[in-house]
Parts: sequence; structure tokens; C-alpha cells
Amino acid sequence: MKYVIVAGISLIVAVLAGAMGNVLSGILIFILLFGGYILLNVTKVMKSDTDKVVVPQVNKTQNPTGSVPPKDN
Repeated sequence: MKYVIVAGISLIVAVLAGAMGNVLSGILIFILLFGGYILLNVTKVMKSDTDKVVVPQVNKTQNPTGSVPPKDN
């Protein structure tokens, strides 16, 4: 529902800009306002998801690759 409200407000602003004489700027304003709102919500979701990530602890005594170290000749 909030996207419909923002789309309506963006459309009103775009129509006003188009009525001032430049239709292309009206279309661009609509895309920037509505797209910016969508991207703002996407970044909010991404920030809340990254707080839940847990990094596992690596045991430093084991060799994680499983390879044998080279011998000195």
C-alpha cells in the first residue's frame, strides 16, 4: 500500500513538472522519486539482514587447506 501512495505522489509531481512545459523532465522526476523510494526500502532490508550474519570462528592450529607444507632441501 505504501508503494501505491508514493507512486501517486510521484505521479502528481511528474504531472506538475510536465504541465510546466517539459514532459521528459516529468517522466524523469517520476522515475527518480519512485525508484529512489524503492531503493531506500531495499537498502533498509539489506542493513537489517546483515546484522544477523554470524561469522564462524576458524581454528588457527589446524591447516584449513589440508595441504602439507613444503620441505626444506
